[in-house]
Amino acid sequence: MREAHKDGLNLDEFMAAYHASNDEVRRHALFAAMKVLSGKTTAQKYLTTQQLAEKFGLHRSTIWRWKFPAHNRAGDKRFELAECEAYLDSAELKTIRKQLNDESRARSKMLFKLKSKFDHAG
Repeated sequence: MREAHKDGLNLDEFMAAYHASNDEVRRHALFAAMKVLSGKTTAQKYLTTQQLAEKFGLHRSTIWRWKFPAHNRAGDKRFELAECEAYLDSAELKTIRKQLNDESRARSKMLFKLKSKFDHAG
Protein backbone atom coordinates (compact mmCIF):
# COMPACT_ATOMS: atom_id res chain seq x y z
CA MET A 1 0.00 0.00 0.00
CA ARG A 2 1.31 3.44 -0.90
CA GLU A 3 1.77 6.29 1.54
CA ALA A 4 -1.31 8.40 2.22
CA HIS A 5 -1.45 11.95 0.91
CA LYS A 6 -1.53 14.79 3.49
CA ASP A 7 -5.32 15.02 3.06
CA GLY A 8 -5.71 11.32 3.83
CA LEU A 9 -5.92 10.28 0.18
CA ASN A 10 -4.28 7.01 -0.71
CA LEU A 11 -3.54 6.16 -4.33
CA ASP A 12 -4.49 2.48 -3.96
CA GLU A 13 -7.83 3.37 -2.35
CA PHE A 14 -8.46 6.02 -5.02
CA MET A 15 -7.74 3.54 -7.81
CA ALA A 16 -10.01 0.89 -6.26
CA ALA A 17 -12.85 3.41 -6.02
CA TYR A 18 -12.12 4.66 -9.53
CA HIS A 19 -12.38 1.16 -11.03
CA ALA A 20 -15.59 0.47 -9.12
CA SER A 21 -17.22 3.69 -10.39
CA ASN A 22 -19.28 4.42 -13.46
CA ASP A 23 -17.92 6.44 -16.41
CA GLU A 24 -19.37 9.77 -15.24
CA VAL A 25 -17.79 9.48 -11.79
CA ARG A 26 -14.49 8.44 -13.36
CA ARG A 27 -14.52 11.46 -15.66
CA HIS A 28 -15.14 13.84 -12.73
CA ALA A 29 -12.48 12.15 -10.62
CA LEU A 30 -9.86 12.40 -13.36
CA PHE A 31 -10.72 16.01 -14.08
CA ALA A 32 -10.42 16.95 -10.39
CA ALA A 33 -7.14 15.01 -10.04
CA MET A 34 -5.68 16.76 -13.10
CA LYS A 35 -6.61 20.18 -11.69
CA VAL A 36 -4.99 19.39 -8.34
CA LEU A 37 -1.86 17.91 -9.91
CA SER A 38 -1.47 20.85 -12.28
CA GLY A 39 -1.59 23.25 -9.33
CA LYS A 40 -4.66 25.08 -10.67
CA THR A 41 -6.57 24.31 -7.51
CA THR A 42 -6.06 22.76 -4.14
CA ALA A 43 -8.00 19.77 -2.90
CA GLN A 44 -10.81 20.78 -0.57
CA LYS A 45 -11.96 18.65 2.30
CA TYR A 46 -15.55 17.56 1.63
CA LEU A 47 -17.40 15.66 4.35
CA THR A 48 -20.49 13.48 4.47
CA THR A 49 -23.37 14.41 6.77
CA GLN A 50 -22.16 11.85 9.32
CA GLN A 51 -18.56 13.10 9.20
CA LEU A 52 -19.65 16.72 9.62
CA ALA A 53 -21.95 15.81 12.51
CA GLU A 54 -19.12 13.98 14.27
CA LYS A 55 -16.69 16.84 13.61
CA PHE A 56 -18.98 19.39 15.29
CA GLY A 57 -20.55 17.07 17.89
CA LEU A 58 -24.03 17.35 16.39
CA HIS A 59 -26.68 14.86 15.32
CA ARG A 60 -27.02 14.22 11.57
CA SER A 61 -30.54 15.67 11.54
CA THR A 62 -29.22 18.89 13.10
CA ILE A 63 -26.98 19.38 10.08
CA TRP A 64 -30.08 19.46 7.86
CA ARG A 65 -32.28 21.41 10.30
CA TRP A 66 -29.63 24.11 10.64
CA LYS A 67 -29.35 24.19 6.83
CA PHE A 68 -25.58 23.85 6.54
CA PRO A 69 -24.42 24.77 3.02
CA ALA A 70 -24.13 21.57 0.97
CA HIS A 71 -22.70 20.75 -2.44
CA ASN A 72 -23.67 18.04 -4.88
CA ARG A 73 -20.52 15.93 -5.32
CA ALA A 74 -21.00 13.03 -7.77
CA GLY A 75 -24.70 12.78 -6.89
CA ASP A 76 -24.24 12.94 -3.11
CA LYS A 77 -24.54 15.89 -0.72
CA ARG A 78 -21.17 16.89 0.70
CA PHE A 79 -20.07 19.68 2.99
CA GLU A 80 -16.93 21.78 2.56
CA LEU A 81 -15.28 21.98 5.98
CA ALA A 82 -14.02 25.58 5.89
CA GLU A 83 -17.37 26.83 4.60
CA CYS A 84 -19.24 25.03 7.40
CA GLU A 85 -16.85 26.32 10.06
CA ALA A 86 -17.59 29.88 8.88
CA TYR A 87 -21.33 29.10 8.78
CA LEU A 88 -21.30 28.21 12.49
CA ASP A 89 -20.54 31.87 13.29
CA SER A 90 -22.91 33.36 10.72
CA ALA A 91 -25.90 35.58 11.41
CA GLU A 92 -27.93 33.30 9.11
CA LEU A 93 -27.42 30.31 11.40
CA LYS A 94 -28.23 32.38 14.50
CA THR A 95 -31.53 33.38 12.88
CA ILE A 96 -32.34 29.77 11.94
CA ARG A 97 -31.55 28.51 15.44
CA LYS A 98 -33.73 31.20 17.05
CA GLN A 99 -36.61 30.35 14.72
CA LEU A 100 -36.28 26.61 15.48
CA ASN A 101 -36.16 27.29 19.23
CA ASP A 102 -39.25 29.51 19.02
CA GLU A 103 -41.11 26.81 17.08
CA SER A 104 -40.07 24.18 19.63
CA ARG A 105 -41.29 26.31 22.55
CA ALA A 106 -44.64 26.91 20.80
CA ARG A 107 -45.09 23.14 20.25
CA SER A 108 -44.22 22.43 23.89
CA LYS A 109 -46.77 24.99 25.14
CA MET A 110 -49.44 23.55 22.86
CA LEU A 111 -48.73 19.98 24.04
CA PHE A 112 -48.76 21.08 27.69
CA LYS A 113 -52.17 22.73 27.19
CA LEU A 114 -53.53 19.61 25.49
CA LYS A 115 -52.20 17.35 28.25
CA SER A 116 -53.72 19.62 30.92
CA LYS A 117 -57.05 19.60 29.12
CA PHE A 118 -57.13 15.80 28.93
CA ASP A 119 -55.97 15.42 32.53
CA HIS A 120 -58.85 17.59 33.75
CA ALA A 121 -61.37 15.90 31.48
CA GLY A 122 -60.58 12.45 32.84
